Amino acid sequence: MPDQIERKYILIYNSKSGAFNGMLDSVHKIVSPSTYSCKLCALTHGSFRMKKAWSGFLERHRLKLLIYHSNDIPIRLNEIERPAILNLNEEVLVSSQDFKNFKSLSSFLKFFEEKLNEVSA
Repeated sequence: MPDQIERKYILIYNSKSGAFNGMLDSVHKIVSPSTYSCKLCALTHGSFRMKKAWSGFLERHRLKLLIYHSNDIPIRLNEIERPAILNLNEEVLVSSQDFKNFKSLSSFLKFFEEKLNEVSA
């Protein structure tokens, strides 16, 4: 897809930003993954870094992301249940309810790719 234009989306994680919080999240995902609160992070990131399948997906689809966390989300987006993915018009493409249904990174990527195709059509 070399001629595809760059597309921008908003990701809202259900976790806090910052190095210390990232370290706590890593420990939480290792010790008790079933109770970790951010399914978006759990699917797209391992304990210490972004998963290759996710980074490859972003690159392949030329996606640029505006990323927010629970502690840095703009007030106008504060009512959106997290995690979520929005378009730049701030319409939800992948809801927190959708994230509850994903059993794997591949199921999330398939769903998100379908959403991207709908937007492009």
